[in-house]
Amino acid sequence: MSGIFSLSPLHEHADPTQRVLGLAKLPPDSKQIAQLLVADPAAEVRAAAAARCEDGAALAAALRAEAEPAVRAEIAQALARALAGMHNADAAQALLCAGECTDAIRIDVARRAADPERRHMAIASLREESALIELALTAGRADTRKEAAGRVQTLAGLKALAEAAQEKDRGVATLARARVREINRRAARQAEADAVLAQLEAVAAESGPILTAVVNLSHRWEELDLPEDAARSARFEAVWQTIQARFDREQQEQRSRAKFEQRANQWLA
Repeated sequence: MSGIFSLSPLHEHADPTQRVLGLAKLPPDSKQIAQLLVADPAAEVRAAAAARCEDGAALAAALRAEAEPAVRAEIAQALARALAGMHNADAAQALLCAGECTDAIRIDVARRAADPERRHMAIASLREESALIELALTAGRADTRKEAAGRVQTLAGLKALAEAAQEKDRGVATLARARVREINRRAARQAEADAVLAQLEAVAAESGPILTAVVNLSHRWEELDLPEDAARSARFEAVWQTIQARFDREQQEQRSRAKFEQRANQWLA
């Protein structure tokens, strides 16, 4: 009887410790490892299977199903390794964007990947700004830090990044400060645009001559140069059409008065 049991593969042994030893003898892409990764009742075996597995899809599926924190951590590390070295770019992109792939895994991929395009994929798939800031401060490659910093959008995030990077990466700190200045300049232009629009709308409703005020305000608007601001541009176009319609009416009224006066003068003569 003992001879029969000795013929069973080690990874099928009743003892979890023996199954872990058996995992080391299996190829990383074997179906047995993928099966043990999700089906073995022992957490230490599932963790060992994760460390051995190189199948990104299998690791992602295991991460969805796994509840044990320590095993999840091992699967996440293995998934990051697999994604960093995966040859199929489309498959890697799909897994990076999947719900089970966390920002922590994406950061790990961006740090590990030797391929610049894979690093770009990982950075582009990051969802939280805090993850971008973390990567911009801690990535080993300068181009990775710079790309992550370039995706930080909020003023608060950029200020925090500029301060934190001052002693770590002067290039990232300089980039963040430049973005802060640009956001502040854009905010100032937007505030000025709102003031010009409010004044134009008020002028359009006034009685009496408004031509000088309209000319001055239109010059101020042109100097702001906000072609990318669709909402404010539409608002300006609307009030400008209102003003233009008023000018057209006034000109028509002037022409009508002039014709009336001409006829009256002819009649009186």
